[in-house]
Amino acid sequence: ICTFLSKKVDSAEVDSFSKSLLSISQYTDYTMTLIHGLLKAEFKNNQVNTILRGNSLTTKLNSAFCRSVGQEYLKELFGSIILRLVTDTDLNLETTLQKVSGPKADVLVQENRKRVLDVTQEFVDRFTDSDMVDLMPRKIRAIAAFTAEFARKYTPDRILPFLGGFVLLRFFNPAIITPETLNLLPEGVTPDKQDRSNLITITRLLQKLSNQVLTTDKE
Repeated sequence: ICTFLSKKVDSAEVDSFSKSLLSISQYTDYTMTLIHGLLKAEFKNNQVNTILRGNSLTTKLNSAFCRSVGQEYLKELFGSIILRLVTDTDLNLETTLQKVSGPKADVLVQENRKRVLDVTQEFVDRFTDSDMVDLMPRKIRAIAAFTAEFARKYTPDRILPFLGGFVLLRFFNPAIITPETLNLLPEGVTPDKQDRSNLITITRLLQKLSNQVLTTDKE
């Protein structure tokens, strides 16, 4: 059934279908079995460079489920850091020289790159803290274990990138980019355009780290 669903759902309908399927599975207490089956089908029936990419039924349902069970954890994990960043009206993490003006633009870019590294390290230190690891909801840990299980079986040289893709790309990064949608910020606090740009810059670096890609001086 999972293989059939993963292949037959039209891309234009996958978002609404995944939400409906998730609601039904939660009502029948079948969600973890469903996710396990969808992940197995995803790894078994796709080329390695397309597994868990794009907006497949598996990725959409995983993301929706993680949001529903992980909201309080994400608030505890990142809420205070993100609040400090979005209330710092002087913070600008732009690292592209062409987008920075002024006679000392090159110096400012170098300073911003250092800030990006420092702030990103804060996030890494936070989610790798042993207390925070222990607080991660058990069902999200189970999905990570499922992902590792099938990566080990079908793509043994890509276990860490797939785990990083699930935890960072599908769980942490969306919360960092749009914290207001998960109520990670106090009522009335919403990131402005510059805040959003700063948060996106941080998530890009986190994703590179999860993909084991080193940044260059130009990035």
